Amino acid sequence: VTTVTSQSGGEPTALPFSPDSRLFAPLFRGQTKTRLFESGTGALRTTLNGVGYGTFTPDSAGMLASRGRLIRLSDGKELPPPPYLAGTSGVIGFSADGSRVLVRRAGVDVQGREWLELREVATGRTLGAITRVWDGWPEALSPDGTTWIGGDGEGGVRLLPLAPPQ
Repeated sequence: VTTVTSQSGGEPTALPFSPDSRLFAPLFRGQTKTRLFESGTGALRTTLNGVGYGTFTPDSAGMLASRGRLIRLSDGKELPPPPYLAGTSGVIGFSADGSRVLVRRAGVDVQGREWLELREVATGRTLGAITRVWDGWPEALSPDGTTWIGGDGEGGVRLLPLAPPQ
């Protein structure tokens, strides 16, 4: 049994495993460093500075960090962002096959709304978009990459279609 405690004193906000199940990265509210642990032993593998929140890349080789950044896990270096991260402030999640990604568009529109976009990973092409419910946390992309699920800010959950199946 492994217990990981928050270094920031905050509650956990996400508990992602890498797609290959070898690593996990507990994400805590208010953290500025993300620690990566070996799933089999619970041993600390590395600490990424300035990540805040994020998700693993489909190949388990990187962490998509806040503000649309890509961090290589082998050495912690920031890499040029892939096309699907252009103009984003972060990633919500990938489809199970890694072909689609749900991203937060950077900034807000003239009405103050934040937008989520479903994009193709290979090209960065937008397949669908929705306005984000400001209090809609937590949120996720369905495994088939077609539907957003998120809190509605009023004690419920919303399912919104983004794009047809591939």
